[in-house]
Amino acid sequence: MRRKERRRNEVSRKAWQAATNALLWYEDNKREYAELTDEILSGSGSRDSTAGTHPDPTGGAAVQMYTSARLQRITAEVEAVERAVCRLQPEELRVIRARYWTGQRGMMRKPRQYDLLQDLGYSTRSMIRISKATVLRVATLLGEK
Repeated sequence: MRRKERRRNEVSRKAWQAATNALLWYEDNKREYAELTDEILSGSGSRDSTAGTHPDPTGGAAVQMYTSARLQRITAEVEAVERAVCRLQPEELRVIRARYWTGQRGMMRKPRQYDLLQDLGYSTRSMIRISKATVLRVATLLGEK
């Protein structure tokens, strides 16, 4: 059986899910990023043992920020989403906001269905095109394949 070759504008299911999650959790990740960096820079609640033993407090904070895997992943996701949506027209951004960022609470987040977004003035096909292009761009920026 031959393996299917991916078209240029497609990514794996895993990459699609990672990009979708980055979009769904963008606002929370941005908030967590700010909290983590403030916590590290203020020196309170240090989560890394190497930062507390560093002779220079600023150097310790830099080491902690550089070595924190969670902070690095959040930073990558937030930057990827921001770079992807900055290229959108304001009307297209409304579609992404409504689909991924409106009414999303709790752990089980899913994009809103297109039929619930008809008041935006776009056809379902146009909203699918906008969403797909944005998710593909986020996946590419995250380095997912």
